[in-house]
This record gives sequence, structure tokens and C-alpha cells, in this order.
Amino acid sequence: MIRIVFFIALFALVPQATFGAVWSAGQKAEVDPLVGAWLPTLEGELPLILHSGGRGVRGEADLEWRRFGKRKLRVETPEGVQRPALVMEGQDKLALTWKSGEVSYLRAPESFPIVPPTLEGAAVGKGKVWTHPKDYFSFTLPKGWSVEELGEEIVLINPGLKEGDTLDAIPLMGWGLLEGDDLRRSPAQLITSHEREWLAEMRKDGMKLKKATTPPERVLVDGVPGAQQEWVGSAGGKSLRMWLGAIVKGEAFLFTAVVVMDEKRDQYIPLSKQMFLSVKPTPPERNRKLERALVGRKVVSSSFIGDRLDVPDSFSWSYTFKEDGSMKYAWYMSGGYGIDMIASCSDSEWGSYEIYGKEVFIFLQSGQQVGELVLEDGVPVAMKLKGSRYRL
Repeated sequence: MIRIVFFIALFALVPQATFGAVWSAGQKAEVDPLVGAWLPTLEGELPLILHSGGRGVRGEADLEWRRFGKRKLRVETPEGVQRPALVMEGQDKLALTWKSGEVSYLRAPESFPIVPPTLEGAAVGKGKVWTHPKDYFSFTLPKGWSVEELGEEIVLINPGLKEGDTLDAIPLMGWGLLEGDDLRRSPAQLITSHEREWLAEMRKDGMKLKKATTPPERVLVDGVPGAQQEWVGSAGGKSLRMWLGAIVKGEAFLFTAVVVMDEKRDQYIPLSKQMFLSVKPTPPERNRKLERALVGRKVVSSSFIGDRLDVPDSFSWSYTFKEDGSMKYAWYMSGGYGIDMIASCSDSEWGSYEIYGKEVFIFLQSGQQVGELVLEDGVPVAMKLKGSRYRL
């Protein structure tokens, strides 16, 4: 469980008589099956990544996409607009007819690194840095905003309101420690898995927010992978909206949220996003001895992702740990197409690693991984990672 109780303190600021008591569960969030990473089955073609929210990448080029009818996409890149025809076979095979011709794709395995797009829609401006008294983290308050109250796991923010002003928005920062299964979940997965309990707490105090009908959007927050989500509803007959952004750093879950009257969303959500982008976690003391012992070591894995000649055969990845605290994640895909033809593609991503106790936290823009070192006489000989054990 995530030890967060920010809603309880939030409700204390809201006049109870203002809100109705009707609860609406909404619809279950559905993910478009096109969202994800797709590896081409033709030598020389480029990998394709389609993010939820309509952004994506083809090779190194950013793009915007949306469905165009039932059998086409509308894809816009700096070079122009294309409307490739699409055919999906099940959930894992895709064919797109670009202007250059038809390209077949196979869905990439879960270990494929997908770097999320940068958070958009944040305000830009100067502010004042606020640091937690116990040095847990710091962030920048937008101009005119101030800390109203510091609680055990939240910081309530006054968004420039004066005595007598209408309470149109309640921004806050919050944090908690991850435990159990939550420790290995991404920010988007954490938001989804705890959505029901969060909204149930709001229900107790009369806020009617519907469950999100789309999954959380993965975003990049100053190089750290995170996620954002919005919920809509009503309170006291007025339209209400809540925006939440979250990141994970080590065992810490940090978030920024704002509950706002819908007509004021364009005023307060961009400033809340600006505050979210400025969050800087301060982790606990690291195990420098084991970090030095891991220098030069490598974790390697290889798996089959197809069993036919016309689809990729294997996907391999590796982590290489460097002396300066950096690490390199590399992947390689190869496959046979026909009798004498082999296609392959590869790429790499640089990140960093930190060790606390025996836990290894691997920080990449595509996501955080958590491993555990296996020691013999104090020396690391293996690493437990992604449900498997790998020799070092």
C-alpha cells in the first residue's frame, strides 16, 4: 500500500454543506491496442512507439497520431501528414501502409525501453524554492503561491488566495513510501491500482468524481518517468476537476494534485504542472561499498518472441554498470525472414543506478527498475531482477 492520506486533510478545508452525496463510478478505462512499442520485421525500417494521448515516435522523429476511421491512422510528423492504412492481427501484429510501402510490425516485449513524452501544458515563470524540513524533497512554488500547512504526508498550498476569496482550487504536494507490490509498479500503474480507494475517500465527503475513462498518461518529468491523470465530476451542482501528476524515485512516491472548479482549470492546472516539474526528491544514504563492487559487472538476458520465419526470433537486453554511477541499457532484436535473410535492429539508453541496502535502483527515462543483489561473503554474485535471477 501507498501510505498517503492527502484526501483526508484536503476534505478538512472544504465546507461539507457545499457538496452533494451522489456517487458515479463511470466507465472502465480502456487502452487503445495500438498504444505501445512496435518492432519492424523488415531490415532498415524504424521502430514505432505510439503513446496514449496521441503522441509518439518513429525512429527519432516525434509524431502525433490518431485513428482516422476504422482502417487508417492520421500521423503528423515534421515532414508532413500521412494516413497509413492499418491491419491488426490479434494484439501483437500490426501492418501499416506508409507512402514508402507496407511495413509489418510485431509488438515489442515488456522489457523494451519506451521513453515517455515530456509533460506538456505547464506554466512557465519564476517562483520560490521550498524544501521539506526533513529534507525529503524540494519544489518551486509559483509566484504568489505559499505553503498553507505541512502535514505528515502532504503540503497544502495556498494558490494566491486572500481572506474572503472564493475557494476555487486546492493544490497540494504529497509523498509516501512504497511497500510490497507497489515498489515494482510504475507511476501509471500506481495511479490505476489505487484510483478506486482514492475516489472512495472523496465520496465519503460528498465529492462526485467519475472514474477515469482513459488510462493515466506516462510523461517525463525533468528526466524522471512519471504519469498524469485527470478526473471530472461535480460538487454542489458545479463542475469539478482533479488533476494529479506522480513520479517514483527509489522507494518514494511523490505527487502533485489540484482539485479545481472546472471553469478555473486553465488558471490553476498549468501552474500545478509547473510546480510538479520542479520536484526534486532527496534519497536516503546510499550503499557506496556495493556500488563500487558492481562497477564493470553486467546483467544479460535473451528470450524468444516468435516461432516462425516471418517474425522476429529473439530479443536480448543487458545492463552494464559503470564507475561514475552511470549504466548502459542495450537491446538487440534479430530474426530470420525467409531462408537466407536475417533482419535485426538495436539501440541503447544511458541511465544511472543507486544502491540502498542490497536493493539496486536503476533509473532510466523509460522507467525505473528495482533489483536485489545476492551476496556471498559480502560480494555481489547475482542480481534478482524482473522476477528472475541473473549471474553477475
